[in-house]
Amino acid sequence: MSIPLRLACLLLITSTALADTTVVSREVRLATDSTYQQFVLDSLRAENEAQLHMQTLRGNDTEHRYLPFVALTIPIIAIIGLVVILWRRGESNRQIRLAMIEKGMDPSLLVERSDENPKKYASMRFGLLATGAGLGLIVGSILVNTTNLGDHAPEHIVLSSLLLFSGAGLVVYHIIARKLERTSSGA
Repeated sequence: MSIPLRLACLLLITSTALADTTVVSREVRLATDSTYQQFVLDSLRAENEAQLHMQTLRGNDTEHRYLPFVALTIPIIAIIGLVVILWRRGESNRQIRLAMIEKGMDPSLLVERSDENPKKYASMRFGLLATGAGLGLIVGSILVNTTNLGDHAPEHIVLSSLLLFSGAGLVVYHIIARKLERTSSGA
């Protein structure tokens, strides 16, 4: 082989090797750049999370900033409202009594007198209420266990059947008590 041919082959091999190292170095640089970019993104994310955590600890979270204020003011407003309602009720009753006295009427007519003793049928009322509640629990648990109604919220079905049957027990009590009152006043 002649010297120029050898030089050409050597130049070709060297240029290929240089091209390969250039490609490899470019890939290394890209890999390094992407690793560096990922590092920067991770550190920015961590810094952001730390700032959010500090804001939450300091109470700068706008979503929950007013929660203690609201939690304190609601009961205070409810108590003040109840006092105002009771005061206004007493004032109106007093004004009505004064107006009746001025007109010459007897203010004792305002008092509603019930001939029925509230404790007269208390055991029957409690018994029918407890019976209705027991039936409601039984029917509710049967509905939950035997049908597909209770797949998502079985407690709603049991509670609603409990309330339904308890109310029915109180209605039955009212009907029976009224019949007993009629028979006792008629006899």
